[in-house]
Amino acid sequence: MKIGIVIGSIREGRLGASVGAWVKDQSVGAWVKDQADKRADADYRLLDLKEFRVPLLESPTHPMQANKQYDSPEVTAWSRAIDACDGFVFVPRSTTTGFPAH
Repeated sequence: MKIGIVIGSIREGRLGASVGAWVKDQSVGAWVKDQADKRADADYRLLDLKEFRVPLLESPTHPMQANKQYDSPEVTAWSRAIDACDGFVFVPRSTTTGFPAH
């Protein structure tokens, strides 16, 4: 089982990368680590949106309508990384030191 830890912020000075690394090191807390230890196939990987350099709102076609035929190689790489995972833990951006409201 492959679990992607998605770091959702691309801003300079963000803390998400260090939080994501901590989550990976902690195996998402004691309970999840306990469950993962029972599985020989648990694999956690960091998926840092900033490292993929996905262009923001540049394509005239919505990604869901592109049928995996994207205008950008960065979007293709992101899509493949997401498709390779069975589940996700999201590390969202923080706004004014709080959680996003949506």
